[in-house]
Amino acid sequence: MKLKEEGADQQSPRHRSLEVNTRRHFYIYLFAALHFLNVHSALSQDGTSHTSEPSPSYLVFVELGGHGLVSINYEGYFSKRVGARVGYGVLIPVFLNFYFGDERMLEIGAGGVFSPYGPLGSFIQKKGTLLFGVTIGHKYQPNKGGLSLRYSFTPMFNPSNGRFAPLFGLSAGLAFK
Repeated sequence: MKLKEEGADQQSPRHRSLEVNTRRHFYIYLFAALHFLNVHSALSQDGTSHTSEPSPSYLVFVELGGHGLVSINYEGYFSKRVGARVGYGVLIPVFLNFYFGDERMLEIGAGGVFSPYGPLGSFIQKKGTLLFGVTIGHKYQPNKGGLSLRYSFTPMFNPSNGRFAPLFGLSAGLAFK
């Protein structure tokens, strides 16, 4: 009995090290994504778009379901067709999205989702899990800014246990220039 307890203590520092490294990598990627968004935004203030009216520069929205489960999100746009999203909630999504259409758009994206909290059922079994996800959905966002709505299919894959979660998300927010 004593040998099992000692073996568990020997694995504990390795587990903590892996968890700290995963969290550290996530924060490095998050910082790099936010930095890239700010630099790109400062460099591309020409306001070009495919319509006569310039499109919004960023969007702040709340999502129910989807990659954050319940989250508040910031999305910055590199162009009318490409944006990057970072959220915070039960899970932390970081995604690159592509848009097809004008005010009513098809949205396709991919990215990573970090679990900063403890287990969530059988899908996420430990804190610090990194998941992968895609987004396929419909987004309404007026070119002049204002209320933005979206619904999407947001499946996620957990490589640590091989599980797949077919999720759906609804979001509403405000787009700004």
